[in-house]
Amino acid sequence: MRKISVKHILILLIVVFNSRLSAQSQASLLTEASIDSISWQQYLTGDWDGLISTGKLAAENGINFKWL
Repeated sequence: MRKISVKHILILLIVVFNSRLSAQSQASLLTEASIDSISWQQYLTGDWDGLISTGKLAAENGINFKWL
């Protein structure tokens, strides 16, 4: 059986900690105002695939409003 070193444990903890911070940062950026701004810009530029993705992301996070 392979022995797990302290170095491997530290690397794993750093990766887990960074991924949790990244997820929290993304969640804090998902506000109704930010989704509105992003989706409006995508609409104006004709980025239909991006607009659909933004709408789905907003819906998954409980953000919904009349013009979305």
